[in-house]
Amino acid sequence: MSNRRNKRDYYDVLGVSRDATENDIKLTYRRLARKFHPDMNKTDPNAKEKFIEVQEAYEVLSDSDKRRNYDRFGFSGVHVNMNDIFSGGIPGIDELLRSIFGGGGSGGFGDIFDTFGGLGSRSRTRAPRRQVGQDIEEHIEIDFEEAMFGVKKNIE
Repeated sequence: MSNRRNKRDYYDVLGVSRDATENDIKLTYRRLARKFHPDMNKTDPNAKEKFIEVQEAYEVLSDSDKRRNYDRFGFSGVHVNMNDIFSGGIPGIDELLRSIFGGGGSGGFGDIFDTFGGLGSRSRTRAPRRQVGQDIEEHIEIDFEEAMFGVKKNIE
């Protein structure tokens, strides 16, 4: 993959048009990363190379500055160090999908299949995802009795 002459156009790698939105790129990347991840595709001997190619294309096209440089100058406009991307080796499928879909829950394929619309589960309905907001921090003083037995206080 290091020889720039042998590289495929990043848009072709992901199968998206040059005017694809960030969301289009992300959705396509998710599908291809799952499809070509070596843990998910053990029968294809070329899956690892395809996966790395998809990772590299996404690394550039998902970053607005790198994408702009790539659009203007081609491969000369971007520098992708695959050693940085895979410094710890190719991530496990759970780790990869957790990084794609977010969340720090139990992980595993149960959560992943829920993300893909309940694939592999008996139920086709799923609970709405809870959005997590920013933490609010406020320092208040409580006395010993309140600390021992609990107290509810309104914060404005």
